Amino acid sequence: MGNRFVFWYSFFFVYIFPLIFSYVGLWGWNATWATLSVVVGLTGWCWYITWLYKRYIREPRLLRDEARRVHEEGKLVDAKIVDIVSRKENSRGEVDYELKLSFPNLAGTPVSVNFELTDSQPHLRRFEIGKDISMRLNTQTEAKVPLTIDGGEIEMVASPHRWLIPFTVLYAVATFLIMYAIYSDGKGWRWVTLYNPWVCTPFWGYSIYRTISGLAGKFGRDKTKKGLYNLLLHGIETTGKITKVSQTGLYLNEQPEVKLLMSYMDLHGTTHYVEQKKIVLLSDMHRYQLGEAKLLYLPSNPQMVELLI
Repeated sequence: MGNRFVFWYSFFFVYIFPLIFSYVGLWGWNATWATLSVVVGLTGWCWYITWLYKRYIREPRLLRDEARRVHEEGKLVDAKIVDIVSRKENSRGEVDYELKLSFPNLAGTPVSVNFELTDSQPHLRRFEIGKDISMRLNTQTEAKVPLTIDGGEIEMVASPHRWLIPFTVLYAVATFLIMYAIYSDGKGWRWVTLYNPWVCTPFWGYSIYRTISGLAGKFGRDKTKKGLYNLLLHGIETTGKITKVSQTGLYLNEQPEVKLLMSYMDLHGTTHYVEQKKIVLLSDMHRYQLGEAKLLYLPSNPQMVELLI
């Protein structure tokens, strides 16, 4: 489920679908309850617009600030370019790369990760398979930015959906004025009720965006980004065992969800049993076989495990 589809699917149900029920303005309330409904609606819109601001403006700025801190204070390691996943020249004459890098994490475990960067000097041929590059690892727990390239520049990529904030302000004002013109009938805002779309939309919008985004995240990957980053930075490699593999019957884009039962022993000799569900490509099903398997586990959360296959 692509991010663009999720956004526009949510947009329809938040901003378009509720307008179908605008006719409820035909049945108004008395002045007291109508005024209370207006206050609830105004509060909801202010809260919802603030949430949008945090999501599309404030959070990217916080990520930029964390990236800059990692760039200055992170642990320096050498990473080897294992593969070039993609290489594309952009309109500025620079080259956008997605590289597969291998490096020792903070626990000394060799790990691999795909890393995107833009090369402003492609003529130097710095990013070729087999070459080493210096990276900075985030030494803080609960990292949102796990690593940066040493010596590079940190730029904030503005959210493509930030226009939704002024749009929402205009939407809230315009829908109120239009409904007022249609349903007031010389009685002021008595057409406003707690079940009027203008009052419900901000609360409905927040619920829709969180629910659909949550489902997309659940089926897109079985762990949160923050958990995956901690596993990448602090995970320890060990040999475990896949004890059971079964399909749940759920499919996403015709790819099956698989339930894995695994066990492994940590450095302290304690055996842990893990149940994990994940969407698996049909072409990768043969990799999930019963028996021994190498995996990465997080000492601070033994249930956080990733198979190294």
